[in-house]
Amino acid sequence: MKIPPELADNVIDELCDDKLALLTSAVVCKGWLSRSRFHLFHTITLMCTAEDFNAPNFLEFLDHSPHLAVYVRILSLQAQHRPRSHLVWFPPHSPIPQHFMPLQLLSSLVNRFPHLSGLEMHGIYWSPAHDPHEVTEEKIDDLHLTAPACPSIRTLTISTVRTVQRIPGFHSIFHLFPNLNTVSIEHSLMHIMFPAPEEATHFPPDVRLDKLTIVGDTPIIPMNKIVPPSAVAQLRELHCPPDYLLHPIVNDAKDGLQTASLDIDIHYDFSLSCCARLHTLRVWSSTRVSNGRNYGIVVPRVLFKSPPTLKRITLILPSGPTFTAEHVSFWDWNHINSMLERFPELELLEVLYTVSSRVSREQVLAGDYEEVSDAGIAFRSIRQRLRIPFMNLVTFGLLHGETCIDMSIPWRGITDLDCTVE
Repeated sequence: MKIPPELADNVIDELCDDKLALLTSAVVCKGWLSRSRFHLFHTITLMCTAEDFNAPNFLEFLDHSPHLAVYVRILSLQAQHRPRSHLVWFPPHSPIPQHFMPLQLLSSLVNRFPHLSGLEMHGIYWSPAHDPHEVTEEKIDDLHLTAPACPSIRTLTISTVRTVQRIPGFHSIFHLFPNLNTVSIEHSLMHIMFPAPEEATHFPPDVRLDKLTIVGDTPIIPMNKIVPPSAVAQLRELHCPPDYLLHPIVNDAKDGLQTASLDIDIHYDFSLSCCARLHTLRVWSSTRVSNGRNYGIVVPRVLFKSPPTLKRITLILPSGPTFTAEHVSFWDWNHINSMLERFPELELLEVLYTVSSRVSREQVLAGDYEEVSDAGIAFRSIRQRLRIPFMNLVTFGLLHGETCIDMSIPWRGITDLDCTVE
């Protein structure tokens, strides 16, 4: 029986997370080989040690099988600790090892993959020279010319990267990727010793970011000293904590920013009112605590300092005993309804309740967990207190890890809810 190629590709795409099924498909039929290889080699993870950054076994494999390199789209480099290896621990006794990789070696590695579009650096700090301590500000521009660029890279993830002293060259990695448009910096900004604010940033002037994500720690200097205004002039999507040191990015990207996602808004008075094109806002709420007692969830202040152009608002509520129908009844509903009236173009108000990671996915879908039941009752209480124009705009759901579970309305009781997974 001959299977149409389009149907075979669709079947293999559905098996993309099943490595054994992909391996089987690759040997069953010659016509299935290419699509199976695409998923098998789409993402490659290399565990790097301080003594063995060349990954000789992997490079030898590529030398003998050059046809496989064309399938690799994402390369993930992760630091691996070996006894007595030369690595840096920061802070002291941190469980995350830190390695230094010469920029020349990094360039030669990524250029082995002609269609590579994404690079992830976990616990690995790059250096313009083999010995990062020998790098000076005067030599950085010359060192950039020694590493060939990789124009295919569009996405860069920097995770758990740290330096123990001010080592020049943080911006040198961006010179390798002239077409970079998406950057994610995770749990790194607090631990990287950037140049002093009065020193040059050496950020490539031609890089224009489309999406910037900052997770975890915030920097110790204003963000515009790390990423210059030219790099975010065309920024359309920003994910970051509402920290005043990150606010300069909002001012620099105000003409193009369309989507913003903010972490828990507790202390900082973060404003998005200058972003005239902003239409999507995803924001975490916080809880009000007084005299050691929790008085429920606080509507993020940034909602009162956002432009009237918003069309979609996602409000993420924290898990735990802070979100119940009793807490909802104490909210200032006149204030909330007045806030929603500020957005005449609003099309969707999505309210998500964060379910504890201790709850299994099966329990969430079955609705047989106490947190899920409390959420259903509280959601119904919210809907009853919204003014009529907003009742048809609001949807409710559960956020379980990265999965959003949409729960239908009306709320007749948690056992009657129809759950669909997006």
